[in-house]
Amino acid sequence: MPIDRCVCRQIQFEELRDIAAEESLGFEALLDSTGCGSSCGLCVPYIQAMLATGRTSFPVMSPRELERMCKGAATTEVKPDGTSQSASKQQ
Repeated sequence: MPIDRCVCRQIQFEELRDIAAEESLGFEALLDSTGCGSSCGLCVPYIQAMLATGRTSFPVMSPRELERMCKGAATTEVKPDGTSQSASKQQ
């Protein structure tokens, strides 16, 4: 079964991604705004991966796998329409 939501709050990652994009919220602000991650905390690494990659559904992954996924997507930006693109560095 894929991981696609905060189970405690029953908020899908797709909705969280949209909230983050629409309100320009970072990780901590998103958690504060929605209450996600404040009960069992199991969704926290998946929310971090969602923000880093734009993906809204994940297989069950180890913390190390999630960390690698986030690092590999460090330059990915999620747009309000839910799509993602690589963010270019300006010099």
